Amino acid sequence: MTEPMSKRTQAPALDVYLLREGIVESRHHVHAVVCDARGRILALAGNAETAAFIRSALKPF
Repeated sequence: MTEPMSKRTQAPALDVYLLREGIVESRHHVHAVVCDARGRILALAGNAETAAFIRSALKPF
C-alpha cells in the first residue's frame, strides 16, 4: 500500500515507442513511480498500484 503525499506530480501512463529505421517496432505502455527513502510517492505516471515482475522491470539495467 502506498502512502499519499500532498505534493506529488502525477501524469498519465507513458507510451514508449521503439523505432527501427523510422518504423514502430514495439510499443510499451509504462507505469512509473518515484519514491523517497521512506517509500512515499513523489511522482508517478499511470497507476501506482500496477504490479510488475522484477525480472522484466530490470532488463534495461
